[in-house]
Amino acid sequence: MLNKHASTLGSDFTTGTKKFTTLFTKFTNTLIESGYDETYPEEKKTTSSITTSSGGVTADSGGVTTGSGGVTAGCGGVTAGSVTAAYNKFMECMESEVKPSKPPRRHW
Repeated sequence: MLNKHASTLGSDFTTGTKKFTTLFTKFTNTLIESGYDETYPEEKKTTSSITTSSGGVTADSGGVTTGSGGVTAGCGGVTAGSVTAAYNKFMECMESEVKPSKPPRRHW
């Protein structure tokens, strides 16, 4: 997945949309919040809670809530299941959110 993201960004022939970038960012943030759970392609159920000291992220089986009061999402907490969902959403967007672009014109 990282190779696909990097090759899309580095290519003269493709461009990722804003949704492409947003979904990749959501995946990486969810992966970080899970403590870099490497089992994310597999579904793993847990009822453990994660809370940051500054009130930033609280996660349990009911979802993720930001400390700023802005976002609540019932995604099952920051678990491998959440990381898997973010991973799947990003991978699903590869076909619809990566657009062909014209390469720069070369002057010989």
